[in-house]
Amino acid sequence: MTVMGAYSAARIALSYGPELSFLVFLRFLIVLMRQDIIDRDNRVQIISTRKMYESYDFIVIGGGSAGCVVANRLSENQNWTVLLLEAGGDETVLSDVPLVFPTLQLTAMDWQFKTESSTKYCQGMINNQCNWPRGKVLGGSSVLNAMLYVRGNRRDYDQWRDMGNTGWSYDEVLPYFKKSENVMIPGLAKSPFHGTGGYLTIERFRNNTPIAKQFLAAGREIGYEEIDINGATQTGFSYSHGTLRDGLRCSTAKAFLRSASRRKNLHVSAHSTVEKILIHETTKTAYGVKFRRGSRNYIVYARNEIILSAGSVQSPHVLMLSGIGPKEHLEEVGVPVIYDSPGVGKNLQDHVAIGGLTYLIDSPSDCPEKTGICFVLPRFLTLSTIKQFLAEERGALYNVPECEAMGFVNTIYANETMDYPDVQLFLASVADNSDGGLFGKRVCGLKDDFFANMFEGILYEDTYNVVPLLLRPKSRGYIKLKDANPRHHPIIVPNYFSDPHDLDILVEGAKIIYNLSQTPTMKRFGARPNSNKIPECAHFAFPSDDYWRCHAQHYTMTIYHPTSTCKMGPTDDRMAVVDPRLRVYGVHALRIVDASVMPNIVTGNTNAPTIMIAEKAADLIKEDWEDICDKPLTKHSVDDKKQLRILGVHALRNRQVKQGQQKEQMMMAFRDNQIDRFSSSVGRGNLRIDLEDDSDYLDDDREKEEWEKEVEMVHNQLEAVKLKRHIIDDQSEEQSGFEIEIIPDKDEGDSNIHKNWQNFTKIFLTTKYVTNNDATNCAEIRIDKT
Repeated sequence: MTVMGAYSAARIALSYGPELSFLVFLRFLIVLMRQDIIDRDNRVQIISTRKMYESYDFIVIGGGSAGCVVANRLSENQNWTVLLLEAGGDETVLSDVPLVFPTLQLTAMDWQFKTESSTKYCQGMINNQCNWPRGKVLGGSSVLNAMLYVRGNRRDYDQWRDMGNTGWSYDEVLPYFKKSENVMIPGLAKSPFHGTGGYLTIERFRNNTPIAKQFLAAGREIGYEEIDINGATQTGFSYSHGTLRDGLRCSTAKAFLRSASRRKNLHVSAHSTVEKILIHETTKTAYGVKFRRGSRNYIVYARNEIILSAGSVQSPHVLMLSGIGPKEHLEEVGVPVIYDSPGVGKNLQDHVAIGGLTYLIDSPSDCPEKTGICFVLPRFLTLSTIKQFLAEERGALYNVPECEAMGFVNTIYANETMDYPDVQLFLASVADNSDGGLFGKRVCGLKDDFFANMFEGILYEDTYNVVPLLLRPKSRGYIKLKDANPRHHPIIVPNYFSDPHDLDILVEGAKIIYNLSQTPTMKRFGARPNSNKIPECAHFAFPSDDYWRCHAQHYTMTIYHPTSTCKMGPTDDRMAVVDPRLRVYGVHALRIVDASVMPNIVTGNTNAPTIMIAEKAADLIKEDWEDICDKPLTKHSVDDKKQLRILGVHALRNRQVKQGQQKEQMMMAFRDNQIDRFSSSVGRGNLRIDLEDDSDYLDDDREKEEWEKEVEMVHNQLEAVKLKRHIIDDQSEEQSGFEIEIIPDKDEGDSNIHKNWQNFTKIFLTTKYVTNNDATNCAEIRIDKT
């Protein structure tokens, strides 16, 4: 490490105290003053293992962007029991706040995957590995992402249809986009491309910096009009649409699970990591799931189907651990082969991007905002920002400066007449220098020297950043098992730029961004590229194709859009893992419903398409199972012409097959009953404990979720205040916490304090550091209500 790199690392480390104090303070006040964020009455109810059934009609693996939707829609049928298994817990208090979303990555809500080391990409990252955040929380990556709502292009879905996937054309999937949507953007409610009344609320971000408007103006100057990117056409610029409700994050857990949280037929088991799907070796029927919750393994059975919604990284991971995947690879790592499916884990696609395309500007002296034209972190870590958020429900905390606007543009390789752009631009009022390296550097995993050379010299200056995304990559990566241990992360090899044409398109995207900086609008603010170059690329002329190519290979970014690792395809496609109804080839009673089934990645962010896939999948499942009567299907009913006319021959045959599967599943599920208390009654009884697990721990009942712990912590602090005690015990040598003084109105006693937090209008904060041992993060708060 160079001296500059060491200095940069030390400076960043010393900067964490005030910023972390700000987040702690913000969380504290949210608990007290924003009960709409706590949303206690609607939070997902986590089922205890003692109250879980031994079998359910449907088991959904993964409570992410797709799994929450499927669980909601299937449990609409009150006659079906549904179990949702999620490895993480519920959303925390801070996850609702748009501005702080980067701080959620690399936490307990993130699986914290990394790609394998490479010499062709991610060279500016530690160990040449890119971070791949994936949500480990109810709501999945819809809790970690930047909340951007983008559907993709009409031609994406028409191509899926043309590849042999019947029912997946744009005209056939548009109703499912609209079904989930409750659009609140002015002027779009009556659009034929948008829906109202769905569970998922779509809004524009409540706050923007002044430069956002200039991005759109500059876009017009290079030939792109402002449009609805989720409407009739896609090519153009737009303010970002977000999965937001009242300006706050609207994850799929908030949208689809909280609304169904009181249904008695829906059980949600959090902190439940699936280790294997149980599949009968002879009949190839999926009949149960082995999962770990706390210190113990459990087995639960499915009477109808198992739906795998673990995402593009973990759906193939779980499949391979269960014996479904490339035969040679499974044998190599010691997993018994149930079905040789060569496409599992292959065909990995991602929207690779270039980071660090930073441009300096000069804030005008007449800027209407005191904070300037761009987002610079120290200007916004203020009491005014907190007051606006808590008391007025507005301000910078409602902003996502990483993408205030976006553009879909054509490079020289795109056909401009087709409305099929090949590069997406994220137009940001923030750059890596804007936060001093606190969050952006950490999230991307940049090397200390790399960050120091590029950004240390321009810290906290007014800058903007534009990220170009490659929308339709030709490169293909893969996911493999590291070994047969389900607790080990899989091997992730994205193979960025293995097809050189991908790099050519990104270079053209960087040139469009440079041209944007040369428009009259941006020149009015003195826009100019960051003069600090990547040392390994500095010998190339700037700007030049060779420089951009080198830059892309060093500051390689993922925008967290992995797809297509369990691709959907017709029966003659040997690499297809699921059929067009999302049923896994070679195995009965098992489907995959998430972004991994996309045959090709869509032209835009992947969260909205994933939700659409889940909406359509739920209808497919209902079609296949709602026509199955409670009574066994007989030959007489097959001969019934009325039945044939209503259900059709295909549906009746499906009924025969599935009832046979049901019998086989139940026989297998209860054949090796080894626990006396295990009830064989359908749909009721105690959850089965896996006796192969040698742990002697007691049953793991439900623990408090993180948001509950946060609320309890704050109220414990209040109780301490009311008893005139300090949270910090002067006698203790190792504790750290809050010292709080609350000054109520003269005519009100402490007993009324909880009723009046929303009326606080004056908040004063000072921070001090406790020198006793490790107590280094103590905030002293004085709150004065007038």
